[in-house]
Amino acid sequence: MSEVTLQINVSGSWKNLITFDASRAPEVRKAVSGLSAALGASAKWCFVHDGGRREWLQNSLVEAFSKERTP
Repeated sequence: MSEVTLQINVSGSWKNLITFDASRAPEVRKAVSGLSAALGASAKWCFVHDGGRREWLQNSLVEAFSKERTP
């Protein structure tokens, strides 16, 4: 089982929010998209994969959320 940790940075340091099975990443990404849009550019998001590889989420989440909301 591969795990991923969701992190947020709102004041200069990264904080772990939740660790979950990698198979749930698409669901977590979708759930975070609304929060990302609500918090704006002040919040930075990333997934930390096994082995420490970071996947930056900020731009992709805001763009995906705005596309979903556009009629």
